[in-house]
Amino acid sequence: MAIDWDESLRLGHDAIDIQHREIFAQINRLSEKISEGADNLEVRELLNYLNTYAKKHFFDEEKLMVEYGYYGLHKQKKQHTQFKNEIDELSQLLRKKVPAIDLALRIETTLLRYFMNHVSGLDKELSDFINFQNK
Repeated sequence: MAIDWDESLRLGHDAIDIQHREIFAQINRLSEKISEGADNLEVRELLNYLNTYAKKHFFDEEKLMVEYGYYGLHKQKKQHTQFKNEIDELSQLLRKKVPAIDLALRIETTLLRYFMNHVSGLDKELSDFINFQNK
């Protein structure tokens, strides 16, 4: 099950919005490939790409928070770490040859929903804070 980018998730910071769209697209792609029966190498490459991309995104986002003196930096970092840990857990499950349906379900129930909630929750708060600071 894919979840499409929704403009209501747009934060108004172009670089961050582009990164968010890319992460959504990659999570959806990962879920689709697993559901289609892609081999472990292809899935592992997608997970590695997502992990690398997410780390860069989180670095950029946290840098922005420091720049604006955002009060929620610690909470954001904690959630970013949870997301990275979930990707690591998926990689471990892949190595253990967990059935594809279980991996696909885990991606949908954790990565995709987590990221959607994160963007619409904590990242929206960040966006509101930045917009207030720029007035």
